[in-house]
Amino acid sequence: MCRGLSFIHSPKIISEWVTSGFPVQYVAAAEAHLEELEDMCHQVDNAVDMATMGGLSVLSKIIKRPSTPELLPAQCLALWVLGTASQNNAKVKESVIKEGLVETIIQSISRNNVTSSRVPAISEEIENGNGTAHLQNQNEESSG
Repeated sequence: MCRGLSFIHSPKIISEWVTSGFPVQYVAAAEAHLEELEDMCHQVDNAVDMATMGGLSVLSKIIKRPSTPELLPAQCLALWVLGTASQNNAKVKESVIKEGLVETIIQSISRNNVTSSRVPAISEEIENGNGTAHLQNQNEESSG
């Protein structure tokens, strides 16, 4: 029962942190809530709920934010949440691709020198060519 309340509470706290401009004094609290969200996303239903309730958009904003030494750990945790939520979960993987997050993830990984093991399920898609093929299709559509 407590877990259900937590599932509602953590994303709300993370979202408020993002919309208030990522105040440095709340980074530690945001990191704790991202860790909790990552843990909850091990359950397939929770991961789908997170994705359909706007969680991908919030995580994307964290990842896209220019990195600072204070923010980088939260950005790595946001990548970890995406990886956990996508793992063995076709609905979330599809949402990640639809929302254009594959390119965001690739850019963040290369920009911040983060290992792709932080996003195991998504990096597997990229290595198998699924993410790259999607990016190529997106680029063709936007240029055509």
